[in-house]
Amino acid sequence: MNGLQEETDKKFLSLEFLSFDTNIFGIQCGKIFFGKKNFSKSEISYLVNQAHNDGYRHLVAKVPKEWNVAESYLKENGFQFILESVELRKDNLTISSLPENILSYDGGEDERLIELTGEAFSSGTRFHLDDVFSTEKATELHEQWMINLIKSPNIRILTHKSNDVLTGYITIDCQEIEQEKGRIGLFAVGRGYSGKGIGGSLLKALECLDPLNLKTHWAMTESANQGALKTYFGNGFKPVTYWNIFHWNSK
Repeated sequence: MNGLQEETDKKFLSLEFLSFDTNIFGIQCGKIFFGKKNFSKSEISYLVNQAHNDGYRHLVAKVPKEWNVAESYLKENGFQFILESVELRKDNLTISSLPENILSYDGGEDERLIELTGEAFSSGTRFHLDDVFSTEKATELHEQWMINLIKSPNIRILTHKSNDVLTGYITIDCQEIEQEKGRIGLFAVGRGYSGKGIGGSLLKALECLDPLNLKTHWAMTESANQGALKTYFGNGFKPVTYWNIFHWNSK
């Protein structure tokens, strides 16, 4: 099953409350979820009106790039295109020993992980590209996301160290272990350490998470993030679905 099929398995169009975003930005945030391809302009209008009446100030919508009619309906209802993202997948994972300098994170350097997150996600995300959100708040969202990942029992974190300095990390969500899949969340290499193969080493290390026995790894990144895409493609990931991201902000 590919990413598009997973997204369209739900049966209807819905408006979902985003508590995490709301708590960070201090405005009511939501998401329009598309559980089907064939929907009408009036359905979009109904959800937008519902959101407005319920006090929502910000909505996000994610649709496959080829859904041209959906994009047209969204724009006619006040949504603006923000960016394109790409969902990637790697199959045929192999189990081997951890690459050099890679460690399974067991605590003690939470502040360094948060610092690396702030550096890596200080620009270029959908939040940074929307004037409604300040750069500081957009970066804070990712830092808090990292804090939540550190605390979660479902997340595994691998780190890279050079001369005893934590230079990069990767997180993977193992909640879908019964389906033998893992989803990469935050993935960062520190400033001054890019181009040294650290990202590739971290991706390879995910395949050593025995006894998880995952069969596929999934990832999502912005299409404009050429550095990340080069690392993913160079390590066997293939694009599955291209998504267009739209934002609506209450006036």
